[in-house]
Amino acid sequence: MTGSPSAAPVCRPGAGTRIVQGLVALMVAAFAVGEVPEQPVIAIIAGVVALGVTAMAITGRCTIPVRAERIDEEAIAEYDDARRLVDLSAASQKDRT
Repeated sequence: MTGSPSAAPVCRPGAGTRIVQGLVALMVAAFAVGEVPEQPVIAIIAGVVALGVTAMAITGRCTIPVRAERIDEEAIAEYDDARRLVDLSAASQKDRT
């Protein structure tokens, strides 16, 4: 392998995803503005979320570093390779009992 699976970024949104993120940010920001008089704490939290989603939409990057899960090679080495032909017929099952 050339690189570690944990170093591969998972968040690579396309143009459509970024447009949807922008619309979601707009809706969350509108909610935050509407909640300022009644619940200012909720409005601040929603405003921070809206800023994060806006940053994601503009830059195309994740604001939170999302990484691929590491694969433990030693743990999967004990299992048979699943890329070979698997016979599920009744005749092959008799040999296993």
